[in-house]
Amino acid sequence: MDCGTELGDIILPINTKHEKYDFTASSANVDGMYLEKKAIEPIGESKSDYETVCEIAKKLNFYNEWTRGKSIDEWVKMGYDISGWKDLISWDEFSKKGYFCQPANPKWADAKPSSEAFYNDPAKNPLQTPTGKIEFFSQRLADNFPNDKERPPVAHYVIGGPASEGWFHDESPFGERAKKYPLLEMSSNRTWGEHQQCTDIPWVREISKVPGWDGYWYEPLRIHPTDAAKRGIVDGDIVKMFNER
Repeated sequence: MDCGTELGDIILPINTKHEKYDFTASSANVDGMYLEKKAIEPIGESKSDYETVCEIAKKLNFYNEWTRGKSIDEWVKMGYDISGWKDLISWDEFSKKGYFCQPANPKWADAKPSSEAFYNDPAKNPLQTPTGKIEFFSQRLADNFPNDKERPPVAHYVIGGPASEGWFHDESPFGERAKKYPLLEMSSNRTWGEHQQCTDIPWVREISKVPGWDGYWYEPLRIHPTDAAKRGIVDGDIVKMFNER
């Protein structure tokens, strides 16, 4: 459980999604919803992310505000209630079936863009922003974080700088940090896997990782030949990547 990299990491025994009761929707197109029932009971003393935060909230006297008086079952039911699909499938049928896929609109070719109403009449069809309009300037950031250099009210690219000047990150190749850590890492999305999940399943490992001379399967590292030569690195070497964190 990551409690904020600027404050520190606390490792707690969090269980897997197979050990908890939950509600979710497909994240790609939001065209389906799923009832995730427990496959097994939690192993050992592990708890879900929600239950863990509940325990912390109890210590901080914030439990009632956090849970809003709802049980996990009630939160799951609320997910269904606000899904927008109550008229398409009943709770009883959904609970029994465990999933629901939204059928295609038979008149999809004639369907209007979802933002057309806002375009035609912004006042009557506001967006979910403080002003109800498209915002280039965030008044919330200006009010709550007036001195935050990395999240200014108007978004723009920043490279950071030294902590003495109020920065948390320094990504400039000409800054103080670059004197000790001169290389910047570029990480692409995985073709096989999600973050680090499932990467050691044998068939996924065989097509996504590289076997080292010690028998372990490593993540591939691609480095420019010039940068590699400066460090005495050749193809097939096992290297360790790290920074001050």
